[in-house]
Amino acid sequence: MRMRVVLTIACVVGAVMLHAAAFGEEEKLVRVIGEPMVLHKNIREQWGMHTFAYILKGEKFLYWSASAYNKTDKTHELLVGKYPLQQETSGVVSAVSTIRLVEPTVDTVTIPQMIRTPDGHIHIFLCVNYKLPGRSMHLGTIRYYRTATPGDISTLVNRTECIPITKPYNNFHTRMNVGVTRDGKRMALVILAISEDGSVRFNTPIIFFGKREKDDGRLGDDFIFQKPIKYAEPMSFFYPQVAATPDGIVVVGQHYNDGSKKRHTTRLYHLDWNGKQLYHADLTADKSDGNYWCLDLHPLHLSDWSQLVLYHNKYSHTSDEATGHEFWLYDVPARKLTLRRTINANRGLMGYGKWIPISENASALLNGVWGTGKHDIYSWEGNLLGEGEISGSALQGAAAEDLGYVRRASLCIAHPLQGSVMTSNEVYVASDLQNPGTEVKSHSFVAWRLGLGKAGEGGR
Repeated sequence: MRMRVVLTIACVVGAVMLHAAAFGEEEKLVRVIGEPMVLHKNIREQWGMHTFAYILKGEKFLYWSASAYNKTDKTHELLVGKYPLQQETSGVVSAVSTIRLVEPTVDTVTIPQMIRTPDGHIHIFLCVNYKLPGRSMHLGTIRYYRTATPGDISTLVNRTECIPITKPYNNFHTRMNVGVTRDGKRMALVILAISEDGSVRFNTPIIFFGKREKDDGRLGDDFIFQKPIKYAEPMSFFYPQVAATPDGIVVVGQHYNDGSKKRHTTRLYHLDWNGKQLYHADLTADKSDGNYWCLDLHPLHLSDWSQLVLYHNKYSHTSDEATGHEFWLYDVPARKLTLRRTINANRGLMGYGKWIPISENASALLNGVWGTGKHDIYSWEGNLLGEGEISGSALQGAAAEDLGYVRRASLCIAHPLQGSVMTSNEVYVASDLQNPGTEVKSHSFVAWRLGLGKAGEGGR
């Protein structure tokens, strides 16, 4: 049995003191159920997975996206797959669709961003960057695909015509993310706009609003988008999280602070459904160089998105005291942002992660770590938004090396903000694991089903 670490905190916002104790699996609030699911065995490293959700949970399938690995890098093959949640179900099988981009000027492509609507359709968004002769700048455009039949990724239809890509905002940077409302009727796509001639300042943040509801009140299959709206001044860097709530869009992302490439901080924007900025704030960060990044935005309650939890990963390059995990709460209707708890941590336990609700007074942070001697998934458990004891340990059955892989690159979860079907007693997490062998650069995409709450008890 691996040791399960217990952390005791003296106050709501403050450092934790480390104490060690051994606990059995029955005491854990998060545990692996069943065998790992190998979604694909030959993909590229999942760029940006600390921010973007590359898995979606449906009623019967776990949907996933990736970029196929090839040694030449001359072609771009984007993969969208589905994996049955119940392997023993007759007639339910895995499937993979490939989006091939063969134009010679294509340079880089984002891994597909996916959302799921309650009717079962999977909506897929890409940003494709094209080379400019003699120029270092690449110009990007957005593509939109949808399943032809709900839940069936074997046939994808190109619906890019639903997005008005016109001047002045007709070229983009690749850092894009999407969020959908709980009812699946509206969504938001945020991206950075650029231009070749300088008419649009580099990395201008813009937002596209999409809706499925027609004038007669019926719902269409496609999202039809309005012309994009600039919602903030240009910035040099942005990895966004997006929550589409009844009270507007909340966008949280990382950016260079004052143009410095050595100190990255986090900014929150709250917009109404017309793109008007209602509130903005910068999360507090140490003055030392480092990455102070918000890497998850998650509803406090699965059935009510009026309060959002922000997971803030603070990693100072020079100060141990300024390194740790923070948990903030944003009240969307009240437009109020508060720090709820800080957990100082060893640098080896500071990998990026995701916050998971478990019960009214318990939640977990799942993050990839290396300080255990292996590339583990670590589970921090307790009242992460309040007071009391916090325990931490590596999930049994999730270490990369124990499964025959070399290392873990990052992890993501099936997320409610992208329309995953969520339940109170389980969550799905996935990692890209580097395949074994010298000079091997390919990865496998592996997922786990995790049970929430103590064994034998129901969660929220």
